[in-house]
Amino acid sequence: MLLLRYPILVKIIKTNTNKQLILCIITLVLLLLLRLVDTSDFFISKEEAHNFVYLQDSFNYRYFDTIQELDKLNKNTNFYTGEHIYIEGYLPQKEYKLPALQLFSLHSKFRLYINGNLLYEYGYNKNNKIIGSGFHTIMLNHVSSSDKITFDFEVTEAEAPLEVKSLAFGEYDLLTFLNLKRNTIGFTLTLFTLILGFVLIYLSFVFLKQKLLFKILFLIGLCSISISFWILGNTKLLQYFTSNLSLITNIEYQSFYLGFICFCYVIKKIFNNRFYKTNSILVFLDFLFVSIFELLHIFDIFHYPQTLYFFHLTIAVNLIIYFCELLSVFFSTQKNTVNQPILFGLLGFILIIGIELVEYKYRQGNFEKTFNITFFIYGYLYLLANVFIAIIQLVSTSKEEKDTNIKLQKMAFKDQLTQLANRSICEGVVSKLSQYTLILFDLNNLKLLNDAFGHKVGDIALVEFANLLTKVFTADSTICRIGGDEFLVINKSIDNEYIDNYIRNYDFEMRQLVKKSEKNISASFGIAKTSEVENFTFETVFNLADKRMYENKKEFYAKFSFKLSESDK
Repeated sequence: MLLLRYPILVKIIKTNTNKQLILCIITLVLLLLLRLVDTSDFFISKEEAHNFVYLQDSFNYRYFDTIQELDKLNKNTNFYTGEHIYIEGYLPQKEYKLPALQLFSLHSKFRLYINGNLLYEYGYNKNNKIIGSGFHTIMLNHVSSSDKITFDFEVTEAEAPLEVKSLAFGEYDLLTFLNLKRNTIGFTLTLFTLILGFVLIYLSFVFLKQKLLFKILFLIGLCSISISFWILGNTKLLQYFTSNLSLITNIEYQSFYLGFICFCYVIKKIFNNRFYKTNSILVFLDFLFVSIFELLHIFDIFHYPQTLYFFHLTIAVNLIIYFCELLSVFFSTQKNTVNQPILFGLLGFILIIGIELVEYKYRQGNFEKTFNITFFIYGYLYLLANVFIAIIQLVSTSKEEKDTNIKLQKMAFKDQLTQLANRSICEGVVSKLSQYTLILFDLNNLKLLNDAFGHKVGDIALVEFANLLTKVFTADSTICRIGGDEFLVINKSIDNEYIDNYIRNYDFEMRQLVKKSEKNISASFGIAKTSEVENFTFETVFNLADKRMYENKKEFYAKFSFKLSESDK
């Protein structure tokens, strides 16, 4: 991954648990502070704010014989399917180039009358089992402040027919994009989350061999995509792509269900063997409840909005259990079984969802939707950030382990001083050859050199000799250091002239080395071919080369009147 190219980032990410906890707490506090900031009007200029006005203070609602101000219409009021609620009033004395009314209907059919004349209707020509909810922007041609506006809502889902604070009057073009302007930050972050979901699914296949990580990344990616579609449906931003409110409502609830199930599966996979029975039962019950909700909707018994209370109750039970499990893991001595960033991310995200669920009932009558979308998406991005930190930690650790293993493998099969292959490699090479020549070298007087000048000088002599062999013997040869001062060359040829040519090159390079290094470096060697040994094995051919090398060494010492040292015998 690209981030691994920057060690400082990895170092920051791979901090200890206490620092990670402090960082997560600070992040959550900042999120809670951001929640207090109302960003809904942030992208609406002062000039645009003068081009529309909310009407909840100037309209009344009539329910049977009761007439009250519109802002007292509470979503918690129990209505019954088929009942009619009338919302009446007059437009303010404002002039617009293209005047329009906008409202947010909640799963209700309605008709709009101007002085008793039908201007607009919704839901009466639909064959869908669910009416759907969403924004309606209605052009008002030749309508003045003296004209009476009447909405006739027919309750279809036993709840208030509209979001009270959504009723607005203003310029048509502005009202059309008012929802997008109010949800600009949420919309941007939602698209970002959607893209991240696809990235996580892609990354899951990168880690396909690591089954647990593959499943977790895939499920979180699917959860991200589901949550993104739920937010787009919940905020009705999908209306900029389709005007079918029934379809948007179906997408909203089904994506919410799918995201919830995926999230529960993620928790189950992260805990793995811990709380296995509890989480398995929870996932089974969640899947069962969601399936029941779907069937009730399909068979037109109860629609999604009517099961929302039970669904929220299901979520609340899950969150309490998961939060307790996460806390027990956090305070457990075996907390390493769950990746720390993911642990902190889940704790924070569950806390955010809990806050939103607790306040849900208190915001039923406000313009805000079921959740504070911006706060919710902040929380989910906080979770995803922790997931990515966990991935980076895992990849970094995996890379370090891989590098360590490669280093250990090299140490196992390579001589660390000369970087030549060791005896194990030589035996492996000859086992694959049908014929070969062994040339065994043994440095002369290495002990004297070590005693006179120190082992560092002796090591330099060994490295210089190893480099000489590497220079002389080409790619058809394997060069190994098999002992302190012993080197073995394996050549695929058994041709005498071919091997003699190598030896002549070796003699020439050895003389050049002695001149350059000003050290009296020399080596004895013995040559043996497989053709010289009947029913040969590596040991028999090696022993023959060793015997001839020893005879060569005796001639060297006899010539220079040296006595063989114990290391040369």
